[in-house]
Amino acid sequence: MSNHETNNQIELYEACSVEEVEQRLELQTADLKSLLSPTPAPTPAPTPTPTPAPTPTPTPAPGSGFNFKSLL
Repeated sequence: MSNHETNNQIELYEACSVEEVEQRLELQTADLKSLLSPTPAPTPAPTPTPTPAPTPTPTPAPGSGFNFKSLL
C-alpha cells in the first residue's frame, strides 16, 4: 500500500462522524453474531444401520472332528 493510499484512508476515516463509526461497528457485530449463532439447519434423520445377526459357530458332529489316532 502506498503512502498516498494510506493518506486517503485516513481522510475517509476522519470524514466519518463518531456516530457513523459506531453504527458500522454495531452492524458488523450483528453480522458476526448472526454468523456465529447456530441456525436450525434441516438435519436428515439418521438411518438405522442394521446390525448383522451373530452367526452361530458350527459345532462338529461327534466322530467328524480331527482324528488324533490317524497321526499315530
